[in-house]
Amino acid sequence: QFLYFIGNPPSKKKIRGAKGRHHTLFKKMTDVACVMVPLKTSSELDFAKKAVQFGQVKKWHTGVLDKMSKKRALMLKAFAERREVDKAVEEYMAYVVALTEDGRANFLRKIVFYYWAAALGPRTSHAASDSHYEVASVLSNLGLYHMEVVTQNISTSNRASAERIEKESYKTLCIAAGFFDKSFSLMSGFGSKIDGAFPLDMQPSMISGLRDICLAQAQELSLSKALRNTDNRGRELLAKLASKSYALFSSALVSFKEQRPKEEPSFVSFMAWASLKKEILLVKTYLLMALHYTKADKMAEAFSASKQAEQFMPNVSTLFNTHKKVLDKTIAAAVKLLEEECQRVAYKIKRDTEMLGRPKLLDEPVPLVEPQELARAVPYTYPEHSVDWTPEVIQTFELKD
Repeated sequence: QFLYFIGNPPSKKKIRGAKGRHHTLFKKMTDVACVMVPLKTSSELDFAKKAVQFGQVKKWHTGVLDKMSKKRALMLKAFAERREVDKAVEEYMAYVVALTEDGRANFLRKIVFYYWAAALGPRTSHAASDSHYEVASVLSNLGLYHMEVVTQNISTSNRASAERIEKESYKTLCIAAGFFDKSFSLMSGFGSKIDGAFPLDMQPSMISGLRDICLAQAQELSLSKALRNTDNRGRELLAKLASKSYALFSSALVSFKEQRPKEEPSFVSFMAWASLKKEILLVKTYLLMALHYTKADKMAEAFSASKQAEQFMPNVSTLFNTHKKVLDKTIAAAVKLLEEECQRVAYKIKRDTEMLGRPKLLDEPVPLVEPQELARAVPYTYPEHSVDWTPEVIQTFELKD
């Protein structure tokens, strides 16, 4: 099952804005809803035994493979215990990447079956005899681990720590997106062989969707941080940041639907969360546009943007009511406050237009503002090969006759 957290229910205390007006969009608490997906699991491997068993190397050349087996076991333990995960992965990758690159050790790429249980979809193990699949699985799992860290950190934030945690979580999610990006590149290399040969969560479209989810959440964190600064009120930048987060959630949903197992409960709940986030960001974008246009004395545009927010708000309510059993109940506070903000902004604009005279309405709804990208994936680079992979050791690997 998936666990969904919202950092903290948005503060019910209204923050006084310019000219005495109140806006709950501008708050002190972090209310970004993040997702946590179960990590992938695997079983320990004896690289040396498998290599000899399949007649690929001479027995006296397997010392480095024994060390690689131990590093992999330590990595799996780190994932299970959530302790020093990055260090354990880095140490194992220093060994296994030699099996994915050109060189004398590359012939070991296909001699071992790597078993990994899927994180998305049925929790069944899947085996593939390709070290590219192994590296991609490790990186995807590392990305899921960093998403979990962010969710847990945000769930414990308070007024004193909110800004610091948002900043750290933003960086962590961009790094996680880099892990998924590299995993996507490796799995895309299988080409047409990918269809039906690998589990759901290792399909390129699913991996790219998870990458976009990370960036969407990072983008939303940047928006939350910007909203906390009262000097930003009314700035178009806020709407642009929200628009980009909306676009990323939309992109992720398109990717997920390419592989959607319609009756898989865990994936249905994951889709419900992503769909709800998408609709929330769309409404929030139009609300921020309305506030920007109001500040710029463009009341016709403000009126149109406010109406668009009101038009899409029922989608948020419907999605939440339909899937609230699989969503964390604290997200109800965010949905409720978003409804109140729609009413508040609409009332504000109506009052201002009555004071200034009703503006001429636009012939067409105001278009969604162009997105502003801040969150980007941090490229992942392989670590240096372990010192055990010396040129002399690699040259000693010989195929048996």
